[in-house]
Amino acid sequence: MPSDSERIERAGRGIPRVSILMTGAGGGHLASAQSLEEALEGCARVTLVNVLDERARFPFDHLSDSYAPVVAIAPDLYRLAYKVVQTPVGLRLLENGAYALLWREMAAAITDTRPDVVISVHALLNDVPLRAIRQAGCAAPFVSAVVDGGVPPVSWFTRHADLCCVADEGIRRLAIDAGMPADRVAVTGLPVRRAFVEARGLAKEDARRTLGVEPTLPLVLVMSGGAGMGRVGAMATAVARRLAGGGVRAQMAVITGGNERLRRRLAGSDWPVPVTVLGFTPDVATWMAASDILLTKAGPGTIAEAACLGVPTLLTGFVPGQEEGNVAWAEDNGGAVFEPRPKRAAALVGRWLGSDRGELERMSAWMSAMGRPGAARAIAGAALELLAR
Repeated sequence: MPSDSERIERAGRGIPRVSILMTGAGGGHLASAQSLEEALEGCARVTLVNVLDERARFPFDHLSDSYAPVVAIAPDLYRLAYKVVQTPVGLRLLENGAYALLWREMAAAITDTRPDVVISVHALLNDVPLRAIRQAGCAAPFVSAVVDGGVPPVSWFTRHADLCCVADEGIRRLAIDAGMPADRVAVTGLPVRRAFVEARGLAKEDARRTLGVEPTLPLVLVMSGGAGMGRVGAMATAVARRLAGGGVRAQMAVITGGNERLRRRLAGSDWPVPVTVLGFTPDVATWMAASDILLTKAGPGTIAEAACLGVPTLLTGFVPGQEEGNVAWAEDNGGAVFEPRPKRAAALVGRWLGSDRGELERMSAWMSAMGRPGAARAIAGAALELLAR
């Protein structure tokens, strides 16, 4: 069977250019974009286009910078704003207003890359950029790669998109109900970076040895989002105390992402069990492969990464509105539990690593069944297939 690149070459197009639309809000969009960039390696020339942060006018160029502070300081306001733009009227007002203000900048940012295919990995970068490039005369196929689970924002489902890639059949039905033609919606799973796929066969003891921690001790990983959001400090402290108090032999790793202040505070703390504290690290896949339990907020990318590696997951929070649907999505698949209260979350960790290892094994199997390690390649292949038709 010919590869994607061979099919494109036979169509007489040469190596295509693919532009991936993303923003700097949180770490999930960048990780999704990078996973597709990796999957397209050797098949396309890829450009990551940060259309808001780098090309939009004020104040839109500061939306990513304000994302984490707004969620942290005014979560109820963020939830309200999110719910408003999920209504047909609210979404239409947002998209029409943004189009009137931004279409020229968006069109230029994308068409300057001379794309043969455009892929969006952000919920708010679908209708507006699609209309903008069409207004500018660009006919490149447009792909909406939905990197949310549960009940994704309706702004993902732009009926004029050439293809919409979704996590599962439930989301496919939502896309069709929102007006997407059924033959343009493909179930691919959520894309994860190559490092997570490659770490699937890594034994926990080998991963721990690579990371320089005790190979034979169970490892609990407490992790924030890329922007440093989540109740990381409270959760890590509660879990460490529970493990020590219950006599459970285990170690912990805490990844604080972009929250440098939290990293310094936790690194300077006295811990009752062995704890490794990290900020940004390129070794997240190895740390996850080394872990027996992951505690994290309900970011869809992180859930997909944990599923790829079969890591039982304790979801400790979510971004209001935006990530709430991911909780039920992960819990329904059996490999995750939601518990936002630090002491109760710590009690679960202590039980799983103590008297109920069987439950942990069952959760790992369920999480693995949820994983779609080939999702990034499936999305990349489906996008390139649009050129071969």
